[in-house]
Amino acid sequence: MTQAKDGSLSAAAREVSWVPDPVTGHYRPSNFAGGADAADLRAAHLARSYARA
Repeated sequence: MTQAKDGSLSAAAREVSWVPDPVTGHYRPSNFAGGADAADLRAAHLARSYARA
């Protein structure tokens, strides 16, 4: 969490709510980004990198 110098939490840290994950049933933050496949991330990055070359 991020805190200001006066010790108060930032707006983003205060607004996080916990919801059940539909796959596992465990609770997780609502702003949680699901697991990303490494191969998909690599392909997307390489497509952008080599398109500029």
